[in-house]
Amino acid sequence: MAGVLFLTGCLGAQSEKALPISSAKASAPETIEVQIDELPKDYFFIQGEDAKLIDESGEVIRPLFFQERVFLVRKGVQRSFVEDYAGNQGYVDRSYLSKSFSSYISNEYEGVEYGMYAEKNRPYREYVPVRAVYMPGLQLKNVDVFLDRLEGSVINTVVIDYKDDYDQILFPSKAVDETLPDASYPLLDNPEEFIAKFKERGLRLIARIVVFKSNQYASQYPDQSVVDSSGDLFYSDEGYWVSPHSRQMWQYIVKLSNEALAYGFDEIQYDYVRFPVSYGTVIDLRSPEEENRVTAIQKFIMYAQNNLNDRNALIGSDIFGWSAVSITDEGIGQHWEAMSAVSDIICPMLYPSLYTSGNLGLDRPWREPYEVIKRSTEYALERNANIQTPGLIRPWLQAYDAFIDFNEEEVAEQVRALHDLGIYEYMLWNPDGHYKLGGLNDLQKDRPASP
Repeated sequence: MAGVLFLTGCLGAQSEKALPISSAKASAPETIEVQIDELPKDYFFIQGEDAKLIDESGEVIRPLFFQERVFLVRKGVQRSFVEDYAGNQGYVDRSYLSKSFSSYISNEYEGVEYGMYAEKNRPYREYVPVRAVYMPGLQLKNVDVFLDRLEGSVINTVVIDYKDDYDQILFPSKAVDETLPDASYPLLDNPEEFIAKFKERGLRLIARIVVFKSNQYASQYPDQSVVDSSGDLFYSDEGYWVSPHSRQMWQYIVKLSNEALAYGFDEIQYDYVRFPVSYGTVIDLRSPEEENRVTAIQKFIMYAQNNLNDRNALIGSDIFGWSAVSITDEGIGQHWEAMSAVSDIICPMLYPSLYTSGNLGLDRPWREPYEVIKRSTEYALERNANIQTPGLIRPWLQAYDAFIDFNEEEVAEQVRALHDLGIYEYMLWNPDGHYKLGGLNDLQKDRPASP
């Protein structure tokens, strides 16, 4: 593949460090009870490139992807009534249904689970396809103004940092009190009032949690963190890193996740769920279990899946867009099939400005938002077809200026590319929180009724 791809986190463009708004510590919420739905027992895989889920009148609900798994509700003579992962129910011609499944993973890693993941052996109840924007810490003081800008748009979800790139925690946290007692936090001490502002407008909330890049945790627990050959904490991509092998860190992150859900967030999204880029430096990853990078990342996601108090809560995993193209883990533990197999949502960061000349067969990819999204997502769909319990693809799209101005047309072209592939959800990233959404309203009129 010609060209060089720049690796960065979810931060497609650098954002300014937010300062705490309040240092008062209110009480953290209690955890919630676990509830498990009764699940369909029978399922089939879609075999064919043009299968569709249709309603009683014959209208298309959504296209079905090759080797996508659907749950049987009622068997028919010529067509069966099925349910997809998102909870959509409709008919599909029985000629497309098969029990057989073929996997073509080019590079399998030892110790990784590529088969059916039991925790995902169910459809997602009352799933709401997400059209989201990211709200950075810079906007916390201006939340009403930020929300006013979303009025009349197609946006139905907001992604907010619960633990950000600088270890700042949004709300009062028992987990932080116990683990990092000297940490300065929270950013806000009025969680109920803050959450209510979004809920009153019918908006869902996703808690973004930066996982293994953590200055405060690395400084507090250097024995759990990545170090260089001199034994000093390793600094990469503007931060120190805790080893993804650290079970102690896994527990801390899951405690934060449960707090976010108890406060009223609807979904958890993990960012920087990877190893640091070494940039040629010899580093010690602290691997007492002698497990490889890909296995460590997958096991962390599986640990979170098994330890969220709300078993119906969804987990999204951010992943480099290039991971859909590369058959390796790029040295950071992000292997597409390994992460998608155990994540409810897989979130490739498909920012055109991060691709360089020659990537995806494009001379100037930063000037071709439609083609970058279309070609990258085609790779992602092909990779998802290799696994029996793939994550729903919900990409991060660019909504910030870089090399060229990203105005309404450029933002809409990215969404149009997803629609042309049968994907109707996305998240927009702008590190300052200013979005140009007008071009999305017209697109939304032409989408299928569901999802």
